[in-house]
Amino acid sequence: SNGLFGRCSAYYAMVEAQGRGTLHCHMLVWIEGNPSPQALRDRMKDNPLFQGKMFAWLESIISCELPSTTELVIETDGEMKPPKMPDGWEDPRVHKKPDVADMGEDEFAQAMLATVEELAIKSNWHVHRETCWKYLKPGEPRTDKTCRMRINGDVNPLTHIDPESESIILRRLHPRINNYNQLVLFLLRCNMDIKYIGSGEGAKALIHYVTDYVTKSALATHIGLSAVEYAIKRNSEKFVAVEKQGLGKEGNTVDQINRSLFTKTVMALMSKQEVSHQQVMSYLVGGGDYYTSHTFKPLKWGEVDRYIAAQEAAAATDPPPLNMLPEPSDMQVDRPLPDETLESTDRGPHADAVDPEVVGDEDGTDRNDSEPEVSLVISENWVGVPSIVFDYPHRSNDAAFKDLNLWEHEEWVTKTTVSAEDKRTDKIS
Repeated sequence: SNGLFGRCSAYYAMVEAQGRGTLHCHMLVWIEGNPSPQALRDRMKDNPLFQGKMFAWLESIISCELPSTTELVIETDGEMKPPKMPDGWEDPRVHKKPDVADMGEDEFAQAMLATVEELAIKSNWHVHRETCWKYLKPGEPRTDKTCRMRINGDVNPLTHIDPESESIILRRLHPRINNYNQLVLFLLRCNMDIKYIGSGEGAKALIHYVTDYVTKSALATHIGLSAVEYAIKRNSEKFVAVEKQGLGKEGNTVDQINRSLFTKTVMALMSKQEVSHQQVMSYLVGGGDYYTSHTFKPLKWGEVDRYIAAQEAAAATDPPPLNMLPEPSDMQVDRPLPDETLESTDRGPHADAVDPEVVGDEDGTDRNDSEPEVSLVISENWVGVPSIVFDYPHRSNDAAFKDLNLWEHEEWVTKTTVSAEDKRTDKIS
């Protein structure tokens, strides 16, 4: 069924804690039938009727002024401040909102718009703060034009297409009200922002913002480095006897010292991570870090790239390199691994990933029949667990699999395990 903005085909949302600890959500919503930026631009250019309907739809879901504003509001004396509320006024963000069950539809509609107006004044009226200019270089002026929120006092009487960027510029009757949706603001009763991505420039800006946000570190670099320095110092103090008397005299090996250093470093970094009270409470009640309509599978492109490079290098090599993927005729699956093979120095780069405890006993049976079997690819020179560079080249010859490219194979194909018990009882053929 149709939603507030249309029929939603996908969504992705991430939860972030502000500097004061309060949680807020960054959400992307994909609308079914929405054309690409280029197709949208071409259609609006060729079809004025479609352009008018598009503008009307955007103005119906995105407001850039107070509900009572019908004409341009022009600032005449600098930045316009929010109006002062009368004595006894109740903050709409905390008091009970109008309920349609308690009044008629017309009365509720009027009460809702009055509440939205108050909420927009309290939550979406932009007032410059330090955060507006936190990315400015020293000496750069702090003005409307340098506000990173881009609420600079400009107004716009009509929705139109910018001739330079070909972006849709929405009608903005008020110089200080940030974009909002009336129903969302009414229901959530907090600050919000909403933007339609209708141009290539807007899409690129969105991708930059999302990737920058997702990859940004929650721990400042200087704090992280100081934590690492502290861990190294404490580890040195712990093994000071080893350093003075010579390695191994205290019964400590290089591996033990390195393991201790790694543990202390991780713990030092974790202790510097800040988690707000609201985040803790959200986790306790089952809240998540993100919400999505789809699941995602990682594509290990680095592994694929290395495999392709090795294949190309093998064309001029005789005999082939030891780390090449063996052909199916050279493979044995689910065979117990001899101890001497594990200790061999030429067993290949992937052997360290194999735990002999999960392969089986010397008689070839699993230690725990209820556990899934681990399939191993075993050749003369290396041992490896099947991965994308094994699964894709050796996929089924059935057309449903053979015609898939690598991307589609990783997206649509799922591997399942079959337990030893099922095999023995022939429950699965």
